[in-house]
Amino acid sequence: MKLGDMVKAKPGTAEGDVEKLGVGIIVREDTDVIGMKRFWVKWLNFTNGKPWARYEDDLELIKS
Repeated sequence: MKLGDMVKAKPGTAEGDVEKLGVGIIVREDTDVIGMKRFWVKWLNFTNGKPWARYEDDLELIKS
């Protein structure tokens, strides 16, 4: 996964119904304090929300 990719959350990786999140776009990537790669996702259904930090295992790639 990389910046600009379209993703969705895998079931069980977010509080509540992940289908309500819809599709997101990776807007930033970094590494956490223990060295794991982290992606910041801007969810398109939440236009006023801040990007959420998610790990690659939490996301499903829709379109690269």
